[in-house]
Amino acid sequence: TPAFATLGDSTIPSTPAPTPEPTPAAPPRNYRAFVMMYLRGGLDSFNMLVPTNCQLYNEYRTMRESIALSEGELLGITTTDQACTNFGIHPNLPYLRTLYNSGELAFISNIGNLREPLNARTFRSGGKRCHGMFSHIDQERSAKTLTCQTSRPIYKGAGGRLGDALADGPHGYRTESFSMAGRSSWAVGYSLQAKMVSANSGAVSLKRKDKIITALDNITSVKFGNLFCEEYRRQLKDALRVNDELATTLQDATLSTGFPGNSISNQLKQVARLIAARETRKAERDVFFTQFGHFDHHQNLAAGLRALLPQVNSAIQAFVTELKAQGSFNDVVFVMNTDFGRPLSPNSNSGT
Repeated sequence: TPAFATLGDSTIPSTPAPTPEPTPAAPPRNYRAFVMMYLRGGLDSFNMLVPTNCQLYNEYRTMRESIALSEGELLGITTTDQACTNFGIHPNLPYLRTLYNSGELAFISNIGNLREPLNARTFRSGGKRCHGMFSHIDQERSAKTLTCQTSRPIYKGAGGRLGDALADGPHGYRTESFSMAGRSSWAVGYSLQAKMVSANSGAVSLKRKDKIITALDNITSVKFGNLFCEEYRRQLKDALRVNDELATTLQDATLSTGFPGNSISNQLKQVARLIAARETRKAERDVFFTQFGHFDHHQNLAAGLRALLPQVNSAIQAFVTELKAQGSFNDVVFVMNTDFGRPLSPNSNSGT
């Protein structure tokens, strides 16, 4: 049968699955976390951070035409060792300016995926480019996996591989990976698997579990001779265990900060709850993935950013406020990323 050809013989004799002895975890040594906020669709970052009071702003005005922001609209910041001393942040991101001015935020501009070093000349003359340079799906995959030189699907992401290195390295940190935005390659490693947490509900219990618990126990208490059946049993058992543990952990996690009710705020709220429960979880290293979409502004860029960036701003403000209240702010690295940059010049629909 097709099932036999795919899965092999499911009637291979089975034995009772051994019950592993619980191993008490040692007290955690210290705690660090990495949080990714992925802005899906390609954020037009040329209107997020703008050079001002210098020749580059004149070039910006010329190239951006109708979608350019005036110097009066922008929230001013200063820097050193750059082509311009003055820059402006999008007016709907005031909390980012607050963090920048207090030395708690940095902008890393003019970066992206590269297969090899390129300039304008080598780009045009056949230098090795990333696969699918102008494709959202390819560039999103590249951004999440840091692998852009192939068209093959890559399922091991940057966050997951970072977690692998922390767990398998010389210090052997207890490391977990979480996604608040469904299954994402960013959070999956070679040995580290991502635990998915609902942005709205946290750890969601299995519906009508009491009605099917006997069947679940029967499936997960047997060690199957067939490798495919055994792997299914093992993963099902682990999923049920992890879900129960997370539900208990999150139930006891309390926050002192109110979060706005939008999508990205709800995701960061769950991250904050897991960080608050770090001692209960005996966590040492965590990686977290969050995602916020609709940044593919082929039209009405100005209105689109005015609608989305306030949500980003308020979410980050609530998250940072909560981490500072917990005393964990200095233990967390928070990074924002997106698919790619967008053209400087607008199209006929006032988008890019």
